[in-house]
Amino acid sequence: MEMSGLPIHDLMGLEIVATGSAFPPENCLVTNEQIHKLKFGNNWKKVFQEKNYDRNFIENEYGYVNRYWTHTPGTPVESKEMNSADLLEAAALTAIKNANINPQQIGLFIAVTVTSPHYTNSMGTFVAGKLGLTCPAFEIKTGCASSVYALVLAAQFIKTGTQYVLIAS
Repeated sequence: MEMSGLPIHDLMGLEIVATGSAFPPENCLVTNEQIHKLKFGNNWKKVFQEKNYDRNFIENEYGYVNRYWTHTPGTPVESKEMNSADLLEAAALTAIKNANINPQQIGLFIAVTVTSPHYTNSMGTFVAGKLGLTCPAFEIKTGCASSVYALVLAAQFIKTGTQYVLIAS
């Protein structure tokens, strides 16, 4: 049987040298009821009743009572909201620090997101600029599979000579 694509043995010898993560500040937690109110207005309970929506669906189905809230593009910034670019930047800075590498050693930056504070700009180039990177950069927007695609692309670039690839997801 013949397989096309990146053979698994080509991934041998590659390693993830560091990771980083970022979360909005604790004061950015919102309740399910606050989200209902944001989406449906002050009369959200009446709307739920009319449409036969279960006000506890999210909690019962997924277990969420509170969620982190980041800034919604196209709306005014309130308090200390962060947006997806801020979170990608913070996580990437932590990963760079944890890898103990010079950012100029990064040969490619891949941003993985389906949310962007700027609908017309590439998050890859936007966040790379915030990080001060001078390497090529792009984004991948394929939902849940994006991180896997980013890892495969990173492996291909490394196998062809790129020393470090930074992925922010």
